[in-house]
Amino acid sequence: MGCSLDCLRNRSRGRGTVGPGGSVVRGGYGESDARRFSRSGKNGIVRSRAGCVRSSNVSVAWRCPIRTASASGSGGCLPGICRETTPPCGGEEQSRWALNALGDHTAAEAVLQEARAVLPNDRILARTLSEAYRRQGQLDQALSLYRDLATLETEDHQNLGLLYGEADSLELAIDHYRRALQQDPDRYQVVYSIAGILLIQGKLDEAIAQYGAHLDSPDPDPTLVRRSRARLREAYVALSARRAGAGDHDGAVQALEDRVRLGEMEAADYHTLALGYGRAGRFGRAEDAARMALRLDGGMTIARLTLANALFEQKKPEAFRHYTAFVETWEGDPKPLQLAQDRLRRAKQ
Repeated sequence: MGCSLDCLRNRSRGRGTVGPGGSVVRGGYGESDARRFSRSGKNGIVRSRAGCVRSSNVSVAWRCPIRTASASGSGGCLPGICRETTPPCGGEEQSRWALNALGDHTAAEAVLQEARAVLPNDRILARTLSEAYRRQGQLDQALSLYRDLATLETEDHQNLGLLYGEADSLELAIDHYRRALQQDPDRYQVVYSIAGILLIQGKLDEAIAQYGAHLDSPDPDPTLVRRSRARLREAYVALSARRAGAGDHDGAVQALEDRVRLGEMEAADYHTLALGYGRAGRFGRAEDAARMALRLDGGMTIARLTLANALFEQKKPEAFRHYTAFVETWEGDPKPLQLAQDRLRRAKQ
């Protein structure tokens, strides 16, 4: 059936039953950096436990911290920094080395700190060292590197959004994501990240609006688009449950109908819809939805009870056939069984 708000929080945080689509992929610092420096690895999504993305590129955008024309005047390596353990500076080979180095967090931190001592104002070096700290769970150190920057670019705000999200400073995370959007309104993955944080905060209406905005954007990343649709479907079900709990059954049905428009309906989804229609007193619609649930899953016994109830409210004799089938097959909670048995007894009187 539906996904509870706690379930949504766990999914948005990258925990629980997210599955392969919600696995954490590390690295990546934005397309502007990626265009400037060579890359390796597949395109993908960088997620935090707050359900956020760092950039549309999974590989680490890397500039060799050792080779710099501005520091040496010649474009060569800086004395005392290059070591035999590093590959030739610059180029795709250096990018691969950076990715591998970040797999060994301690080694990466040592190399990056050594380079940063020579290049303290190198922005991309600061971002990369921040990522090394983040992977070790040292969020304070990761954040401090951005505080040392005189100005913050779009990628910096996006990365800070991720860091603050992991630190559970969700309002600060949203603030930086929105600043990133102000600087680059076409950074659609940031809209997705904001939606994930709003979902964690239980702001379902706002989260739905943001996921909808992401789906309306020309985001070329099919993975994010697919995840937005999945999160939006679950958010509509959670919103429906919240409205039903507050006695707003018409609003609950509206949320479920919005979910239907997203497609990919399964038997459990139709059964949830049937229950919503039943609570709102729309028994004809409840009957149709319950029949669809049974058509997709003939073994969904609880949907047979829901269908029987919808038929009973419409005074259709067919209801008792379904009550009988339910009584003969139900093995769960005794309360629904008692309801069906009671209505069968009254029909015989």
